[in-house]
Amino acid sequence: MALTAIKIKSIHLFLFIMLSSLFLSSCDSNEDKDIEDIVSLLIKKSIEDDMLYKNDSLMIKENLFINGKFIVAVHNEMTPILNNFGLRKHQNEFKETFQKLQSLKQSKKINFQIDNSLKDVLITDFTPELREDFSKGKIYKSYHMVNSFSRVAIVNNKALATYSISYSPLDGISYLVYLKKENGTWYIFDRQLLSIS
Repeated sequence: MALTAIKIKSIHLFLFIMLSSLFLSSCDSNEDKDIEDIVSLLIKKSIEDDMLYKNDSLMIKENLFINGKFIVAVHNEMTPILNNFGLRKHQNEFKETFQKLQSLKQSKKINFQIDNSLKDVLITDFTPELREDFSKGKIYKSYHMVNSFSRVAIVNNKALATYSISYSPLDGISYLVYLKKENGTWYIFDRQLLSIS
């Protein structure tokens, strides 16, 4: 009788562990999907805001686009944030999210496919060849802009991340971006300028 009770408890414990593991992996995959959506949104926003991309002049596009494309290189690694800035906006609403962002100390690879619905845009990895061109300031030779991202912190349908848009090592801008999710869709709630060069 006692042996049967032990077996039943063991089975219950095993089932609990299995269900807990399944639940945790489901949460991780949901967060990964949210991070993909956020990164894609920020890439698209940086392209739509770019003056060259927005320019309607066919002559400018023919001369400055590369093989007819506006090329965006994306760092494939999200890095921890620098701890030399704080929240200047929405301090109460995003306090917990910012604390989580500060706690993310490890880099993380970006593994996602961007749904690129923008016309005449090529999104590519920031390869060693592009890094070399970037370090030499060869804009419009093999790329137009480079996007980099920090880790993304998500708490209760609110998210924070930093991202930068660079054209050369001495020409770029970075933001802390505040995001919210409504009806399953992420949108940019606000941005805080961090640096400009």
